[in-house]
Amino acid sequence: MRTEPRAAGPHAPQAVCAAVNRDRLLDTAVRLVAKPSPTGSARAAAVRVLDLKTGTIDRVKGLPGGRSVAVDSKGNVYVGGGTTLRVMRPDGTVEVLDDSKKAVADEVKLGDNPKHLGFDADENVLIADDFGHQIKKFVVADRKLVVVAGSGKKGKAGLDGPPLAAELDGPHAVYFHPATKAIYIGDSRNKRVLKIEP
Repeated sequence: MRTEPRAAGPHAPQAVCAAVNRDRLLDTAVRLVAKPSPTGSARAAAVRVLDLKTGTIDRVKGLPGGRSVAVDSKGNVYVGGGTTLRVMRPDGTVEVLDDSKKAVADEVKLGDNPKHLGFDADENVLIADDFGHQIKKFVVADRKLVVVAGSGKKGKAGLDGPPLAAELDGPHAVYFHPATKAIYIGDSRNKRVLKIEP
């Protein structure tokens, strides 16, 4: 794992999320609707789906608001929020794929704040776990979570070793680059972008 040159600005790594989380052209668009929290900050309250053909907006039952949304090439809408990872299939059915509150002792847990979702080459779901200081992956075929990067310890050390030994501090973005097979991490509180080479 290595550090990429830092972009200008105090919050540069957070820009990775906006730059790389491109929406695919679909018949529907997904939007997180925010409402003020007791502390005055905004938090996602609901997921609404806009039908681009009819212009109607519907709240999706069983798909509560989350911190992050990603849509795969098949039209599956993945939502990470709280302690759950859910998917809404193209037929409208919603399924809970992972719930940290129900994890057993030796399982990798989703965490309480999945900040950003992305996909790898096989469209497994990459997850930036802000509070857990790790990058995780939900392997769709095996229906399980694995850790891709981060020791789970908040910090800056370990960049000269394997990705699992690296310390992160609140990663807010993760992106898989199809051409190079590299994974980029917006390690936000450390104000750096990291690259995992294949």
